[in-house]
Amino acid sequence: MAKIKPKIRNASAHANVDSAPKHEVPTAQWTFHAAAMYGIHRSAKDKNWAVILKRGRVVYSKAFSFGIHGGEEAALLLAQAWRDEVVKKYPPASRRKLAEKLRSDSKTGIPGVLCRLDARGEPIAWRAMTQLFPGQKVAKQFSVSRYGAAEAKRLAIAERQKQLRQMTGLQRVHPSEVTVRIAPPREPVPLPRRIDLAEIVRTPNPSGVVGVVLTKDAKGRPARWTAATHVGDKRVSESFSIKVHGDEQAKALAVAAREKHLKMRAESQRAKEPRTRKPR
Repeated sequence: MAKIKPKIRNASAHANVDSAPKHEVPTAQWTFHAAAMYGIHRSAKDKNWAVILKRGRVVYSKAFSFGIHGGEEAALLLAQAWRDEVVKKYPPASRRKLAEKLRSDSKTGIPGVLCRLDARGEPIAWRAMTQLFPGQKVAKQFSVSRYGAAEAKRLAIAERQKQLRQMTGLQRVHPSEVTVRIAPPREPVPLPRRIDLAEIVRTPNPSGVVGVVLTKDAKGRPARWTAATHVGDKRVSESFSIKVHGDEQAKALAVAAREKHLKMRAESQRAKEPRTRKPR
């Protein structure tokens, strides 16, 4: 299959960047990874597109197999659609929420509020500090000698809350995240039929028949043809010796056994389907 060139979404053409806060709009230096492939990785070993997105401590992941979804391009379209859905449903945490989290190195137990000490370890001032946006900090200090220890601390806490109210927008987790989040829904495209696992011929499989494999002995010589199928919660298998039946006959018997197994599975699935009563 020819190598796919993913269709790149242009933020200016497909997304209304005015709908996002100014500090969230991706700039030139932030567009090092195409928005079309944000959170999507190609696995040559597993032959799939893997979507991996992290929001806080929660990881959202799903794989889209080339074989099951009708090829590399169809699998990519499905991966992008699922990625878009997750991005819109689970946006990054708000910047204010992150700012309200207590850091492990905090000595006061109050996020964004610091206590200045003198050489003897006595409080001399309480300070409130917040980074509103990248490169823009605000801070205000309240002297203990002027307000008293308790009042200086109370004023610093109140000032911190005032600063937090000025914070807007969401955490920037990736240059392309905002582009995907504010983009309009994708137009539906016709996709190939999803292929059942039972229809995929594994490689290498010299039989060319799904579920029928050639087993070799300890010396690497062809020993038997085996048919294996999952029927319900059980794995059913039958083997036919090449030494006893010959290569062609053993293979034909295995293919016939596979067809028998598939009929058993179909009957098992029909038996599990809810029965509908006929009207009297």
